[in-house]
Amino acid sequence: MSKKSSLPENAGVPRNLELKYGEKTKLDDKDKQILTILAQNGRASTVEIAKEVGLSRDAVKYRIDKMLREEVIQGFVAVMNPPKMGLPFYSFVQISLLNLGPEREKKLIGYIKAAPYIVYSTKIIGRFDIYLEVFAKDPGHLDEIVRDIREKFSDIIKDIEVTLIIKEYKWTEFPGKFG
Repeated sequence: MSKKSSLPENAGVPRNLELKYGEKTKLDDKDKQILTILAQNGRASTVEIAKEVGLSRDAVKYRIDKMLREEVIQGFVAVMNPPKMGLPFYSFVQISLLNLGPEREKKLIGYIKAAPYIVYSTKIIGRFDIYLEVFAKDPGHLDEIVRDIREKFSDIIKDIEVTLIIKEYKWTEFPGKFG
């Protein structure tokens, strides 16, 4: 018999995650403990969390709902193992742009969002302007993905750098410390 999740129905991951700046949300030690537990196990039930933090199940549910409303928590995800799914080539692709107008930027971002093997993208400041994480079947597939970007947007791409990831040492969704 499957156990029904006690997490809110709206707790899925938004399609268009966006860092939202503004006023800092006030979080107490219990909220921080809840976030730490969820970062380690996004499937933890409110009962399990309640036992660990010393609150009632309803209090934990209220706090999680509040953090979702205030966008402290933007969603919950399953972390995949791409090599087990036939996508063993995990790469960082960094793109330096030039002569970027609003219309071309909109087309590039639309392309990136629609590309199935690009699993993460962000606008960055520094030597590069766009950072992508890409999963590919093999080196030829990775080359096709990068070449397609370069060909479709050759008028605005100054440089592309690809870094193949061979081993991860740390991945966390949450630093565990607050400023």
